[in-house]
Amino acid sequence: MNAGDKGKRLDKAIGWARLTAVSGLFLILAATLFPYHFLPRDQIRFTSLLRGSRGIQARGNSLLIGVDGAFGQPLNGTIDEVRIYRRTLSQADIQRDLDTASPTLPVPAGLVAAYSFDEGAGNSVTDSTHNGSKGNLINGPMWTMGRIGGGVDFNGVNQYVEVQNSPFIDISGTNITLSFWVNIARDGKNSLGDQVILAKPWHSNSMAEPFYQYAVEFGATTQTLNFYFGDMSGTRRGPYECPIRLGEWSHVAFTYDGAEVRGYVNGQEKLSAPVIRNGPIGFDILANVLLYMPLGFGLGCIAHQRRSRQATAVMTGLIIGFALSAIIEALQIALPTRVPSVIDVMSNSLGTMLGSLAAFFGGGRPFEELGNQLQESLSVVPTSKWATIFLGYATLTLLLSAKLQHAATLGTWHKASTLILGNDHSGNRPWEGQITQLEVANKAFDGSLENKFLGKTLSNVLGGWVASYDLRAEGPYKERSGSLPALSWKGKMPLRSAGEGVVTTRTAWLESEAPMGRLVEEIMKANQFALKIGCTPAAHSRPGRILSLSKDHDDLDFEMGQEGANLVLNLRTPITGVNGRQPELVVHDVFPNASLHDLVVTFDGSKLQVYVDGLLRPESLDLNPGTALAAKLFRIRPEEMKGFGRMYYGMVFLPLGCIWGLLSRSNRRWPFTAFLFVSVGFLMSAILEVTLMGIRGGALNTGNLLVGTFLIIGSGWVLHHLIGTFNHGHLGRPQGLDQSEVEIG
Repeated sequence: MNAGDKGKRLDKAIGWARLTAVSGLFLILAATLFPYHFLPRDQIRFTSLLRGSRGIQARGNSLLIGVDGAFGQPLNGTIDEVRIYRRTLSQADIQRDLDTASPTLPVPAGLVAAYSFDEGAGNSVTDSTHNGSKGNLINGPMWTMGRIGGGVDFNGVNQYVEVQNSPFIDISGTNITLSFWVNIARDGKNSLGDQVILAKPWHSNSMAEPFYQYAVEFGATTQTLNFYFGDMSGTRRGPYECPIRLGEWSHVAFTYDGAEVRGYVNGQEKLSAPVIRNGPIGFDILANVLLYMPLGFGLGCIAHQRRSRQATAVMTGLIIGFALSAIIEALQIALPTRVPSVIDVMSNSLGTMLGSLAAFFGGGRPFEELGNQLQESLSVVPTSKWATIFLGYATLTLLLSAKLQHAATLGTWHKASTLILGNDHSGNRPWEGQITQLEVANKAFDGSLENKFLGKTLSNVLGGWVASYDLRAEGPYKERSGSLPALSWKGKMPLRSAGEGVVTTRTAWLESEAPMGRLVEEIMKANQFALKIGCTPAAHSRPGRILSLSKDHDDLDFEMGQEGANLVLNLRTPITGVNGRQPELVVHDVFPNASLHDLVVTFDGSKLQVYVDGLLRPESLDLNPGTALAAKLFRIRPEEMKGFGRMYYGMVFLPLGCIWGLLSRSNRRWPFTAFLFVSVGFLMSAILEVTLMGIRGGALNTGNLLVGTFLIIGSGWVLHHLIGTFNHGHLGRPQGLDQSEVEIG
């Protein structure tokens, strides 16, 4: 073999080594950053660095007995002898606790809170451990006979006990026991749905994922008591289910020791379930090593071909891997779904070092052989076959994208739905406040109109079909066009001042006199809507539903509620489910005080957004094909949706670009080739966007159009250029070597 041929082979080997090193780097970044969401309020504590993520995370919110974190899922039944331990009780310990009243001094080891409910009167319950975690009875739960002495009975509507947070009950780590006596009413399954026995919410006044720091719920569908907790990574663990009988007393205890959840009913073990670690051990260590090996392998091959010393090259790879991993792990502090870990840094560095060693043991030949084999394989595939592959992949992804986009439509709404203001169909979610105006249009609100609708109606701003109720006039509250049913009072009509709007209370709300079939039909036909409402919450308002368009309380189309200072929206689509809660949209700090707010909710066929007093809020639901695909695999969160959309575009357009790069590999005329890349990139992206626009309605998304075009052009041009470089030997050779000195392997 002459020196020129050896030099070309060296060029090819170094070229493939560089390509592998760069590909490894991009693989690492992609695995780290996507799906991404940056929420400072959920930053992970650094205490999880070495212990993994199976431990319970302290959150600092109140303990609630009888309701969840949004003051929903109320308990319909009686409870007694609630005890919380900061240790894992054995079965023998639990059996001793069964028929024992709450202990007095000395307090058993690990018992941090105990409530006997033996007071029999008053508005508070005492913590028998003398740790001072007193509970307050809210909305009048009834004192009654319990299983041992007294107990407290909850009506299944709005009664609960609240215990302010303290270091004793703000349990973190890997040891906890929850035990109690409970008697759930027999009608719990059919009338009230899921109910909460006790809960330490993850978020204050909200049921956003992962729901709880720790909690026990009754699942109406499964007829089980379910234990949940949120771990160090912000991941919901559970439900861990124990069967229970309704209408009779049962003693229930759940224990967790960091590795396993156990459940006991009347002293007998009914549940034993391992908790799989999310932290950096086992499979995660192997995955981290494998993830960094391509980077180390590419760096090692480059060093080998340039005749670097083996020890120097391996040490260089180790240092690069360590530095890159340390930087990425440090950045993960801002990523709520990532747990930064020293063990990750060590395993990543090990992967880079092993990859570098593998390159030297292979003598650099793998890249030479890979390059030669790939070029030989490409040369035997005719252009016509590459064209067929390109068209086939493009057609397949177009059909898949269209099917997934259909999952973001409003086609599953019910024409039998009624409109309710100030509550929902169950009557158990009353909202206390004042509503002055309500308008609904079958057009999405254009962002360019921001700040232009204050003091104006939707018909003035959007035009087209608009349903409008003026709630400041005297009743009955008729829709202005006469095409929709009037709203009438349910319960006792409250007093109000003329011209100030309707006032809804715990005992009075408005409901349409007939189903809103015309409204639902117009929205479904357009697959978009805008809703404008003026509302003022009452001071110290409890969570409730401001507006509900639903068939019944378990089957809704759209719902708007208040939970603390937050606005919560539920939109029904095939992606978000029949209740629109998978996920729901939480807009933070909309109601910081009892003042009037103009709210505009708009859905353009793919994105749900909210304007508060004329300003667009950053929270949104992005219902795109990537979101639809991800939702089929696991539970998603609103802040992840845009990331899933970008990932999906990468899955569609990067392979298309690579195939086009192979298809055009024989064409070396620069101006014509560049024109083809730009044209094909724009055309394929435009075809997909026009197809999706036809399904979702609304305007063309120019941002997605440009992203798709760039991905096709970029990936195709890189592959086209690399193939041309390998074929023509344009890569530089190691400096300081004469042609005759070049050797491979």
